[in-house]
Amino acid sequence: MDFKELTVEDIKRDYSTRHGFIFTHPQPSDRKNWELVEKTLIQAEFTTSNVDFVVVLNPNTFVFVYPEGVSFDTPRFMAMATGFSRMFGWQVETLINFSRQ
Repeated sequence: MDFKELTVEDIKRDYSTRHGFIFTHPQPSDRKNWELVEKTLIQAEFTTSNVDFVVVLNPNTFVFVYPEGVSFDTPRFMAMATGFSRMFGWQVETLINFSRQ
């Protein structure tokens, strides 16, 4: 898992056309959590690709950015993410929507 130090503006400017997600949780998370999320997304067949890199915006918010051209079942994933949000407090936003703000 590769990490980059980028600002929100960098992410919006340079990566808005890629598949990616912003994860926010009331409790801080760490590399173990991020690796589990990445592995779960592959096992659940939302994608076959590992993330290209991760950006940690703060202890409670991290961003997954996938390689260009990767296949990702975003509608199905976002439907599942809505359930996780209700059950576990996770907030998930697509990189495309995040970049439009």
